[in-house]
Amino acid sequence: MYYAVFLFEQAGISSTRGSLLANGIQGAVLNVFTWPNMYWMDTWGRRTPMVIGGAGMGTAMMLIGVIMKTKGNPIYDPLTKKTNFDFSSQTASNATIAFVYVYVMVFALTWACVAWVYPPELFTTGSRGRGTSMTSATNWFVETAGKSLEEVDFLFSKDRTIWVFQDRQARKVGAIFERDMAHGEALTDFDGKGIGTTHVDNVE
Repeated sequence: MYYAVFLFEQAGISSTRGSLLANGIQGAVLNVFTWPNMYWMDTWGRRTPMVIGGAGMGTAMMLIGVIMKTKGNPIYDPLTKKTNFDFSSQTASNATIAFVYVYVMVFALTWACVAWVYPPELFTTGSRGRGTSMTSATNWFVETAGKSLEEVDFLFSKDRTIWVFQDRQARKVGAIFERDMAHGEALTDFDGKGIGTTHVDNVE
């Protein structure tokens, strides 16, 4: 969901305005379908929404992948290191976008609320504060929210260790805030002291 705009671009919405509009609709879908979850959560229980949600979101993501694989022609851009798709039909492109909304709808109806309510219920009253703090911290520790796609590529390159606390460069990775496409360089602030320059391969 964090990279929905990029996914919409892959699905054929090329303009920035169109991508932002699509992402705005996603936010509205998330908001609207979270309300029933909040209202009936105690009626539905905890386990059932988690199981149904996992199956529903997994199915939606699988169908997105199937459509992009069977109906989309991947075009890799070595300069931006992104892959866009040229769909054989507008219907396939629309279906990809629709299943992104289905994914968001299922998430909002199931995991969006339960995932935050269930952890505190696991702890005793005396340990609930510390326990909930740890579950929330763990959730944000393993997500990539707020990172650009270039930063994610950097953090998960093969030469990096999986133990981030042992990787000083990864801990200090800053946003890639500008790209000099003419010279094929990415301007970064990885060391926290100034701008570093990373060369982008395969630039003509």
